[in-house]
Formats: sequence, C-alpha cells, structure tokens
Amino acid sequence: MKPKLVMLPLLLVGLSAQAAVPVDFTHGRDLSGPDRHAPALAEIRLDAAVLAATRPGFPDLRLFDGEFREIPFVVEPLVEPHERVGRRPVAARIGNPQELTGNRFEIRCDLEPGEPAADAVEIRTPLRDFIRSVRVVGSVDGQFWQPLAEAEIYDYSRFLNFRRTVVALPANECRVFQIEIAPVAPERTEPFVRLAAADGQPPARVGDMRQTPFQVGGINFWQTTATETAAEPVLREWPPSRIETHQDREARTTEFILETRRAPLSQIELVSPAPHFSRLVTVLVPAGERWRSIADGIVSRISVPEFATDDLAVRFPEQRADRLRVVVQHANARPVKIVDLRAYGPSYRLVWIAEPAARYRLAYGSELVEAAAPDGAPIRAALASGHVPVPWRLSPPPAWPQDEPRASGGRGRRLALWAAGAGAVALGGFLCIRWRKRTT
Repeated sequence: MKPKLVMLPLLLVGLSAQAAVPVDFTHGRDLSGPDRHAPALAEIRLDAAVLAATRPGFPDLRLFDGEFREIPFVVEPLVEPHERVGRRPVAARIGNPQELTGNRFEIRCDLEPGEPAADAVEIRTPLRDFIRSVRVVGSVDGQFWQPLAEAEIYDYSRFLNFRRTVVALPANECRVFQIEIAPVAPERTEPFVRLAAADGQPPARVGDMRQTPFQVGGINFWQTTATETAAEPVLREWPPSRIETHQDREARTTEFILETRRAPLSQIELVSPAPHFSRLVTVLVPAGERWRSIADGIVSRISVPEFATDDLAVRFPEQRADRLRVVVQHANARPVKIVDLRAYGPSYRLVWIAEPAARYRLAYGSELVEAAAPDGAPIRAALASGHVPVPWRLSPPPAWPQDEPRASGGRGRRLALWAAGAGAVALGGFLCIRWRKRTT
C-alpha cells in the first residue's frame, strides 16, 4: 500500500504539469466571428503582437474553446502562385570572328538542328569599361536576311555593378545569324556621358571606353521560358519599432540596428534620396553574443533614363529575431544618405474548424510549454480541396508584449502544482508511517 500512496500524488502532479491550459501563457485574446449553423473553416491573421510574444515555429501558440479544450489548428503563411522567367540555352555552331575595317568584327552563327528559336544572344567578353554597338541580322535559309536587333553592350564597373552583354531578339524563325560588333557612333554616346558625369568623370572618360580594343570571349543563344513555380509567400511590411544608426568612418560603413519584435522578415529595403549609387549590403542576425551573416546583396540606383534602375532591396531566408543588423559598405565612395529602412516578410494565418455556437480564445507566449501535436490533417485536406476560410477577428492586445515585464508563462501555476505535489508526497509518507505503527 505504501508505494501506491506515494506514487498516486506524483502521477497526478505529472499529468497536471504536462496539460496546457490558458494560464500557462502570458497572453490571451478572444476571437469573434459570424454566427454559424454548421462547422466551417475559419481563420485569423497573426498580428505583430502575437509574433513578438511567440517563439519561432509557434510552439507556444494554442487555441482553446469555451470549455478550455485545445482545438486543432494549422498555421501557415499566405501564398500566391508566381511565374518565374528563366533562360534555356540554344545550341549553335559559332564561327570565327572576321575582322572588318574600322575596328569591327562579324561572326556567323548557325543554330543546331532540332533546337528551338532564339530570342536573345549574349556577347561574352572578359573586358571591363567598354562600349560597343551590336547589330544582328538573321535568315531562315541563309539566303534572305532580315535585320533583327541593334543595341549597345557595355560595362562601367568602376562606377557600380553596371554591365549589359545581352541583346534581346524579336520573335523569329531564323536558323542563321550574322552578328556585327562595332564601335559606338559618337551621337549615341550621350547617355554614357551623362552617366560618367553622375560619377564625377569628364566626358573624355566615355571616349576612352569607346576606343578600348574589344575581345570576344564567346557567344551564347537563349530562349526565354516562363514556368509557374510553387506558391510563394505574399510579403507585407513589418515596421521596426526602433532603428539605431552608426557610422564607422575608418571602416567606411553605415550600420543600422533594427528592433524587429520577432517579425517574420525576408527582405530589407533602403530608402535614400541619392540619385546614383551602388553599395554592398550585409544583413546579420544575433547568434549568442555575436552576429551571424545571412545575406549579402548589391543595392543600386541609376537615374539616367536610358539606364534607369532602382533596386534597393536585399532578400534573405525568413528570420524571426528580436533584432536585425544591416551594414552598408561604402568602400572608396562617399557615404550614401539613407533616411529609412523598410522591413518586409510573409503574413501568417491560423486556420481551424469553427463549430456552431462555440467561443474561442487564442493563448500565446511561454518559455516553458512544448509544441503541441494537433491533428491538422482535416484542415489541410479542406484547404487543399478549395474551401476558403471565413475571416474572424482577433481582439486587440492590451499592450506590446515587450513593453511589459517578460513572463515565463504559467511558471507560478507550475510551481504551485509541484509544491502541492510535494505536500501530497509528505502527507502520503506521514499516513504510511501512522498506518505502519498501528499494524505493528
């Protein structure tokens, strides 16, 4: 009898400690939705307050009904199908460059039998800082020729990541091509003069690029393809709660520390009034007392109309960290004025099966509870079959979780349970001793 008396309270305490109830979590918010006459899929969008208080992977997220029973649910990012543009190589026999007068070259190319039509040609070269004019004519049978494209290829790497060696071709059925590479006519260098002026270079700089001897490294033909990829997350903006800025003149860097409140981020975009620049940007996340690099990217802007680009975003695998560090490297150029950073990432939704007349409450935030294993198969099956969840509303949070003293979620309840268990064990031992004395 004595072992049973001792084990019973321990078993009760163990079961109580493992069962998750709303008091185990630091936050709870009610859900409201339309009246229901039959079970139906329902969803809520997880807002910044939920993300700030939960751990990555959402192990400390629960849905309870009015009877405090755990309700199965699925958490997933909002996605939409995307079309990805790619390039399929088109095999061709490339002839030897034939040198013409005036520092010009001509090359004949024949597509291999059975290859599809080409809609782009790349002139490969190891050179830097050059401008050349490319003229492409084509023929179906090698007898009758038609002009297809005329464009400039160029490289201005000393200014920024600025290079183009691909010439787009219109839709055609040509099997034979003649490619002529020649110096650029003086009247067509005006856009390059403006680009050099934006870099603080004299107009003579463009003349040097124009006269640089050219070298053909190879020629590739492509066909552009478009394929529908698997659904990708729909990005929304998650504004940082605070941004600190530091400049290191010796390292020639500008550094930003973003307080991101565990928002699911996958893209940082710089905001700058500068008209022309190109910079290497590194994004890092905390790794203990250090920082871990997760992405490097080049952001650039060119405001010369003929070469206009405006790509100021750096993309990286999704992160849910309290902070993000962004380092802009200026190298030998002057620092670029950056007035703001904007953070983007996926938006998550929680989907469950709502029963008629049932009330629901979302509980979240705990350092102790482990991930639940709800049976979400029926929910996923319903989503896969095309059922659209009905939107529900999540009551507003009382305050930002990080503005309050951070609790461990249910710690007091669990300590009380263990204290009660210890008392029960002591009581069981005392009763065993009394029973033993009476029987001896």
